[in-house]
Amino acid sequence: MSKIITLLPDAFKTLVTPRFCSSTEEIRDFITEYPSPYILKTPYSCSGRGLYRLQTRDIDLQASRWIEGAFKKQGIISIECALDKVCDFAMEFESCGNGNISFKGLAVFHTLSKGAYGSNLLGSQAVLEKHLSAFISISLLRTIQDTITPILAEVLGFDYKGLLGVDMLVYHRKDNTYAIHPLIEINLRNTMGHVALQLSNRLIHPLSQGHLIITYNKDKNKTCNLHLQMKEKYPLQLSGSKIQSGYLSLCPVLPETQYLAYILVEN
Repeated sequence: MSKIITLLPDAFKTLVTPRFCSSTEEIRDFITEYPSPYILKTPYSCSGRGLYRLQTRDIDLQASRWIEGAFKKQGIISIECALDKVCDFAMEFESCGNGNISFKGLAVFHTLSKGAYGSNLLGSQAVLEKHLSAFISISLLRTIQDTITPILAEVLGFDYKGLLGVDMLVYHRKDNTYAIHPLIEINLRNTMGHVALQLSNRLIHPLSQGHLIITYNKDKNKTCNLHLQMKEKYPLQLSGSKIQSGYLSLCPVLPETQYLAYILVEN
């Protein structure tokens, strides 16, 4: 983190570095020092789980119970100032384990109200760049990519082999300009962003765009009914082996199915 802050000072000049706390008193110290709202995170979690948004400086009963439970399970919590988020995205990489790390592409995703993963934008890199360029310049994205890649290689290149992703976001500053937080977290795993990249490259027509969506229903019948409705409403249209438009389930759907992962391409 310190190296990235040094090399990207403009990106961090209005950001507060997250603080890891091992007691409620340390969390209160952070809250006293910085304005609300706040995001609390458990370190061993993924896909938006293990997050708690604290809207004010008041740690009420619900917040206190979450904090106590998180400390009991993991022993430590990070806290940071929440930002006025506009768009979630990530830069996806691969480490070869020999010191080399290669950039694989951008991923643009959407999270639900409590921070859990919802969907990824599917399409060419040009489509994703166009989406982000509505808020920030592509040259800034390139600068961040060129800065982060060698740092990842230095820190992780010989100790980790595999896919990884660096979560970022676009947010509103107080002066109503857009800015990038270039390092929300680093995920040392095959992320949903990598899945979206592979699907985009293999299945989506270069002139089309869509979404990778994951849903869950407690009522088992609702998932199966949704699947049948989507097949009828969005019939699959192919150009060769690429999807031009339509709906495609990525998993078998049975009457007892509760989870559904699917592609929806609308032009």
